[in-house]
Amino acid sequence: MEPDLLEQAGIDRSWESQIVNAPATVNLLGQLMVLSSKRDFSFEAYMPNQTYTFITHRQSFRATLIQIANGVKKCQIDFSFTLRRDAPVPV
Repeated sequence: MEPDLLEQAGIDRSWESQIVNAPATVNLLGQLMVLSSKRDFSFEAYMPNQTYTFITHRQSFRATLIQIANGVKKCQIDFSFTLRRDAPVPV
């Protein structure tokens, strides 16, 4: 087998594992959003001196989940666009 094909197979395997885990991750995120609709809390209340790099709404767990959900949605849209753009054109 050619080295390029072996390398491509390795790349495809790593993507397969990530794609298989994606639905479970989205499901868990949805369950957390349902729970946060009943009780919201602040990250700052539990760790006031903590520096948060990626969390923009430290005062609300619910807002943080929405931030994550929006990021997941953007990734899915970008991934879908890339798949369509790179798909072979049927002859």
